[in-house]
Amino acid sequence: MQDYSFTVTGYAGFEDEVLGLRNANRSKAQTRGYLDWRYRGLLNAPEPKVFWIKSSSGRAVGMSSLIFRPYWVNDRPLHLAVLGDISLDASLRGKGLGQKLLHFVTRYIDEHLPDCVGFVIPNSVAKKSLSLIGWRIGGKLIPHVFLLDSADKLHELVRNRWLATWAARRFRAIALGILRLNLKERCSMELIPAPDDSFEALWQNLPKVGLIVRDMGSGSLAWRYVDHPHHKFRFAKFTRAGDPIGFVIFSLSPEDHTGLVYDMVVRKQGDVKSIVAAFLMHCFAYESISTVRLLMNDDHPYCRGLWALGFVPRKAAAVFQVYTPKNRIQGSPSKWAITWGDKDI
Repeated sequence: MQDYSFTVTGYAGFEDEVLGLRNANRSKAQTRGYLDWRYRGLLNAPEPKVFWIKSSSGRAVGMSSLIFRPYWVNDRPLHLAVLGDISLDASLRGKGLGQKLLHFVTRYIDEHLPDCVGFVIPNSVAKKSLSLIGWRIGGKLIPHVFLLDSADKLHELVRNRWLATWAARRFRAIALGILRLNLKERCSMELIPAPDDSFEALWQNLPKVGLIVRDMGSGSLAWRYVDHPHHKFRFAKFTRAGDPIGFVIFSLSPEDHTGLVYDMVVRKQGDVKSIVAAFLMHCFAYESISTVRLLMNDDHPYCRGLWALGFVPRKAAAVFQVYTPKNRIQGSPSKWAITWGDKDI
């Protein structure tokens, strides 16, 4: 093998190189506008860092990046260094270069970002390499699935369309009955075009002690959901007697017949079931949607009791890994609260 060098730059001034190398090593190409959106700094975040593998001729053959996202760790703001855009020319895979690149990134965190914490939702290859260089598994990401329309699933079992349809109607009636039992009095849901002041108030008043949670203030929500260059998101506000008690951000995919919950904030833990029940009852109105999916880490505080509403937990879809710099002083243990919204989309 020829000699390879490792260098680090910012994103500004290298946008087209990042786009070209990333798209060359992905099955789905992205646009420059999408990358500019993703690499945009939020809440006084440090500038993104791009890590390169260069051949002896100076050609970029691999890359990765750190983008700094605002989180709250035990009620204190902190920018996590989110690892992403790991790319390597296909002809060079399996030769150890990818692991050397990730080791280079990790050393950079130790030397230049001692007060930061690394975070990644890796694929299986990156997960193995990162584990070898000190990144630990922070938790599993569990899809929780709720069937709005079970006719197709039942038809696969009984092979009789009439019987499957009849049974699905009975299942729907039972499911709605269970949801009504969990819906507290005077809890109502309203769809709004964009996050309003109540979202900001709910986030500011949310107890964050003992949690590690991504910032969901108005600026962060506007960037991630309102300004997204490709996807359209919906915003549901929940109130009790006119008083805001929570919000849910979700999207609908008629092609997949699926509704995806990306983020949820609830003022009091005791209202989680009521808000989820109201949301699911609303989802029954979407004729093109047969399934609602809610992804959370296995220790998420909102996970408790979802089974009682009819959600079925599936096999872990992924894990997330965390890196703490060697010289960083460990704080008190905190629980992670990860959702679909933590993954770049």
